[in-house]
Amino acid sequence: MSRSLFSQLNRNSLRQSLAVAAAALALGAGLAWGMGSRVPAVGTTAEDFHLVDLEGKSQSLSQYRGKVVLVNFWATWCAPCTTEILKQSEVA
Repeated sequence: MSRSLFSQLNRNSLRQSLAVAAAALALGAGLAWGMGSRVPAVGTTAEDFHLVDLEGKSQSLSQYRGKVVLVNFWATWCAPCTTEILKQSEVA
């Protein structure tokens, strides 16, 4: 194998490695950004948010401060989710 072909292969390998590293870094940054201004941790106060309930009333996390709150996002097309929501409604 000629030296120029060998260095070309090394350059291509390096470019691919850098592309994979850049993609991984971008994905990690996107996931962290999607978590809000900070990543949740045990013992820290959750950031306040507002949602509209099934009766059309605005609900916020802050109005339940000091109480236990379970927030569960699920989908009807998700088989494990539907099983889970049925179990949770039995407990509630």
